[in-house]
Amino acid sequence: MSVATIKAFRGVRYNPDKISFITRVITPPYDVIGGIEEGKFRNKDPHNFIRLGLGKTPPGGRSDKVYNSVAATFRKWRHEEILIRDNLPSIYVLEQSFTICGRMLKRRGIIAALLLEKPGSGSIYPHENTMGGPKTDRIKLMDACGANLSQPMMMLSDPEGEINSIVKRACAGSDFLYSFRSEDDIGHTVWRIDDREEINTLASAIEPQSAVIADGHHRYESALAFRNSHRPPDTPEGEAVEDYLPSFLVSAKDEGLISLPTHRGVKAGVQLDVESFSSALEDHFSVETLKIADENQVVQSCLEGGEKPPSIGCVMKNGNVLILGLKGDESPPALKFRNKTNDVEMLPVSVLHQYIFPALLGIEPGSADESDRVEYNSSAQEICRGVQSGKFEIGFLLPPTPIDLVQKIARQGGRLPIKSTFFYPKIPSGLVIYPHER
Repeated sequence: MSVATIKAFRGVRYNPDKISFITRVITPPYDVIGGIEEGKFRNKDPHNFIRLGLGKTPPGGRSDKVYNSVAATFRKWRHEEILIRDNLPSIYVLEQSFTICGRMLKRRGIIAALLLEKPGSGSIYPHENTMGGPKTDRIKLMDACGANLSQPMMMLSDPEGEINSIVKRACAGSDFLYSFRSEDDIGHTVWRIDDREEINTLASAIEPQSAVIADGHHRYESALAFRNSHRPPDTPEGEAVEDYLPSFLVSAKDEGLISLPTHRGVKAGVQLDVESFSSALEDHFSVETLKIADENQVVQSCLEGGEKPPSIGCVMKNGNVLILGLKGDESPPALKFRNKTNDVEMLPVSVLHQYIFPALLGIEPGSADESDRVEYNSSAQEICRGVQSGKFEIGFLLPPTPIDLVQKIARQGGRLPIKSTFFYPKIPSGLVIYPHER
């Protein structure tokens, strides 16, 4: 069995003396930046990270001209020392403070170079399925820049909860690199650890652990594919720069580790017959119909439910909201799983993708049709508005998938449908870059 291997690296990061302020140049992860948001970031600052990390992969992909432009910008910024490289191999600590549901929380983790391995073959486990388009895009970006520009988020098993204690001790008395509050009211503080003894202590504590990919499955799989095609031949494992992926590692025991739901808006494929659809749902679900004008009340009703928590909330064009719950302990008979645990079968997100989508809406899981017709959004209000405006034929509101269950399923070898989790807050892109330099 392989072990989780990390090492320090000489990160490339923004030079505080050459930029206006860090909040003007960092961005959210690429996969939550749509076309309109991408334009806003480009206009925000001439050195905004969007010019390197880009936004969501467009349906038709990008031309080589785009990647060449990114590579030229990366070289230019390094030449002009907009981006500088640290002199010593380092591990970077990120602490985020935020408020959710009235609770003030902090989440602390480290950004280190993690030795890549095939997911599920040793110490690293995926928890959800991926799509091909974004992976191709990220591989081309790595190839053009000769660097890995952002980090996936990984949950360390950390059974004794010792990681945070080690990190906190290592940062004690150290000056931070950055300390700022982002526009979404999340506090960020970044430290750099370059003391060899502290780095070795962290590496030794992490080595016997396993990690579940929390956020960034596409980035992980892209880096793995890039390693397989670009690492120098006949180089021992762990000695090529391509063998590693910069990753944000957080303890599963961290009280600030939370996951929110990601909701679905379905665009029209054929005209949806509301009565027939509702009748089909009633064959397999307990259905409560609500008539609510206020979208905030819709969200609250769908996600909190009445006497018992519902599985799924369906927002209909006729103004009705259908609250779905499974009848008894039985799943719909059309659900057919192979090598799946009951934990996976009974999750609302699985019922939606494996039964409602294919059987009632003609959307096959993992198909191009699913990519084209289903839009994902962490904002339930946005899904409701999309249905009201006619952008979506129907909206589906989901409860969050419990983190303990996510880890259990992943370590059993199971995978959830795409976007089954929304770990919050996201890790900003642009804090540190991992160059593929020998």
